[in-house]
Amino acid sequence: MQNTIFYSEEDNKIFIRAHGHITAPLCYGLRQKVFNRFDINTEINGIYADLSGCDYMDSTFMGLLIGFNKKLEQMYQKQLYIIQPSKESKLHLADLGLDKILAYSEKDMSFPVKMEIVSQKEKVPAEFVLKAHEDLMELTEENRKKFLKVKEMLTKQIEEKNRKSKNK
Repeated sequence: MQNTIFYSEEDNKIFIRAHGHITAPLCYGLRQKVFNRFDINTEINGIYADLSGCDYMDSTFMGLLIGFNKKLEQMYQKQLYIIQPSKESKLHLADLGLDKILAYSEKDMSFPVKMEIVSQKEKVPAEFVLKAHEDLMELTEENRKKFLKVKEMLTKQIEEKNRKSKNK
C-alpha cells in the first residue's frame, strides 16, 4: 500500500489511519477535514489516529496532530489518541516530545470499515506548514530551537507572497 491517510467519522468520533511515509502534501487535506469538523460545532468525542502502518512522519504531520489535540482539549476537554503506533512512529513522536502530551493505546481498536482516502495536495501553503511548526515549538525549548530557522524561512516566504499580491 502506498503513502496514504484515511479518514472517517462515526458516533461523533474522528478516525485517522496513516500508512507509509506521511508528509506535508498528504496532511493538508486532513487538516481541512478535521478543522471543518470543528467548525460545525457539534461535539467531537475523540480523535483516534492509527499509526500502526506508519513508518515515517514528518514534523508537519506531528505538528498537525498537536494542533488537533489542542483544539479538541480547548473545545471539548478531550484528547487525541495514538492507536498502536509502529516502532518508527513512537521514535518520531518521542523525538519531539509528543509522547509526553498525546495519549497512547497499544490495544487494537475497531475503526470504521469504510474510510475515505484523503487527497494529496501538490503544493501546500506555507501558512499551513508554519502553523504546524509553531505548535511543535510551543512544546519544548528544544523544539523551539530546532524549528526556529524553519519558522523564519516560512515567515519570510509568506511576507514575500503577501507583498507581491499587494503590488498586483
